[in-house]
Amino acid sequence: MSGQWISVEDAMKVANRSKPTIYLWAQRKLIQSRRNARGVMEVFGPDVIKAESTVVRGRPKSTARPTGYPVTRRRW
Repeated sequence: MSGQWISVEDAMKVANRSKPTIYLWAQRKLIQSRRNARGVMEVFGPDVIKAESTVVRGRPKSTARPTGYPVTRRRW
């Protein structure tokens, strides 16, 4: 699955099957900020989740962002 982008929801389902505690933690962190969403990627490993979010704290994604964070469009 290397290099393939999956939605956060899908990754959550995978994580929820094995580690419900991390699932809840990750859900909280994803809601809080993009920085923490990157932390989720590190917990699950890049092949399981590449954190994506369409809106960060109610702002469209096009606003200025720190470099080094993953940026994608949702692919359905």
